[in-house]
Amino acid sequence: MTSTRMRWAAGIAAVSAVALVAAGCSKNGAKESDQKAQAKAKQVAKSLPGTDMITASRDKIQDGGTFTTAIEDYPQNFNASEIDGNDVSLAPTTQATMPDFVDLDESGKPVINKDFTQSFSIVSQKPFVVDFKINPKAVWSDGKPITYTDFVNMWKANNGSNKAYQIVSTNGWEEITKVERGTNDQDVKVTYKQPYAEWAAQFDGLLPSSITSSPKAFNTSEKNAPTISSGPFMVKKADATAQTITLVPNPKWWGDKPKLSQVVFRALSLNSTTGAFSNGEIDAIDAGKDVNTLKQAEGVKGTKVLRSASVGFHVMNINAKSPLLKDVNMRKAIAMGIDRSQIAKIRLAPFGAPVAVRNNHIYAESQAGYQNNGQSVVGPDAAKAKSMLDSMGWKMKGKFRVKDGKTLTLREVIPADTSSQTDVSQVVQASLGDIGVQVKIQTVPLNDFFTKYVNVGDYDLSYQGWSSDAFSECSGKSLYYPAESAQNKTFASSAQIGQLFDQACGTLDATARNKIGNQLDKAIWDVSSQVTLFTDPNVAVVKDNLANYDGITSAYESPKWQDVGWLKQ
Repeated sequence: MTSTRMRWAAGIAAVSAVALVAAGCSKNGAKESDQKAQAKAKQVAKSLPGTDMITASRDKIQDGGTFTTAIEDYPQNFNASEIDGNDVSLAPTTQATMPDFVDLDESGKPVINKDFTQSFSIVSQKPFVVDFKINPKAVWSDGKPITYTDFVNMWKANNGSNKAYQIVSTNGWEEITKVERGTNDQDVKVTYKQPYAEWAAQFDGLLPSSITSSPKAFNTSEKNAPTISSGPFMVKKADATAQTITLVPNPKWWGDKPKLSQVVFRALSLNSTTGAFSNGEIDAIDAGKDVNTLKQAEGVKGTKVLRSASVGFHVMNINAKSPLLKDVNMRKAIAMGIDRSQIAKIRLAPFGAPVAVRNNHIYAESQAGYQNNGQSVVGPDAAKAKSMLDSMGWKMKGKFRVKDGKTLTLREVIPADTSSQTDVSQVVQASLGDIGVQVKIQTVPLNDFFTKYVNVGDYDLSYQGWSSDAFSECSGKSLYYPAESAQNKTFASSAQIGQLFDQACGTLDATARNKIGNQLDKAIWDVSSQVTLFTDPNVAVVKDNLANYDGITSAYESPKWQDVGWLKQ
């Protein structure tokens, strides 16, 4: 099963699955041109599979056993549609315990999930109406059937009509004009204002009416632990003290019986994750966080390295809410001064990967729509950045620039215990220092990084990752529009961005949609508040008898959790 909602990561997510696949430098050590690096990165990305895992049929997998893996941080809310629950660390719990009516295959194409859906289809173009026929066996863990009323209340909670709901975004939901009962309670008809490209996955991660029917239940009932589920697993215990989430088979599950008797997710720092894997305490590790993690993990006996393409990416946020950065020209100067090439180098080169920056907010190099829209409008170009700052009256005085007696000083907020954040912040500090901008680095607790700083705009610069999906022209809207969107961490946007998102997402033909998507990407670059850095191909090291787990190494798919388990000896 999969969820196509875009989620944030704390900037410590995977770096390079192209590790050991392609060399990034010539033999004489000469630096490749950016154009050649871009071409090589695109070629390598397309050569990787969309999904990589050890596959086995259910009869080859033993019954029982525990699978334990790490997550980046402990969820602040277990409702993935609530703003504090919009965390990539919650995704595996949601995938194993909540409904997904449509799967995405290795290429990102929607396919039916027969556990939850009998059929899904477009039944009318004008108006645009789609129909979901729910599997009549599908029930919530309290025994109540999943019906059209759950769809109705999910739409009403997320469409933005009631501001008391602390939602992640209105993406898609605001395009719906009506959700109604079809021929029976398990037949749902959804009417949109216009065609909507991501319609098939709109209701993935559905919540029951007990959660969505009131703002209080939506915002707070899942804060400490999930109250209900509808998947092969359910949460037995969510322990904030131990920083663990323990899943067990859902006794109300109607599909294939889960092979595992228990799944445990542990929130661990990077250093702790590496040690825990080496000691046999966890069974799979995201090995793309730094090269030492990969080297140590792949040296553990009885393991296998998995690699796949990715559409996730890392960005530098430039906060338009900050007094110094409200002016788009200032943001453009800062974006021009950040040495993206050096950031890509320190994050990718240790893996032997092509050192290339990502120049598109909408598409990854492995996707058909990718084109380089950013190189002409963003740096690194220190000379141009200096000229722009000079023209705004910020003149050099000693090491830094001064205007009206005030030094041009920006505050970069980073989470503690994340070496990649520290490495990137030092590059930003040095490269902006070269153009006369003072950068002060503030380290904050990991669990506070988003909730107390980034989400509320208490920063000037911040580095983070975004997961993505096959329909970023739809799911990505709330990252960039409107300025007050809960997912827009930079607080900047434009009317053109909103219009182009609607136009692109309303286009069902993929080729035409890609063309509009690149116009959209150019509009995002014009705002210059979120600077793309590099794409995050996926690399994992797993126990070599762990079957059907692609929770780290897949561009679009997620594990079919009832089939994950340990191979028979």
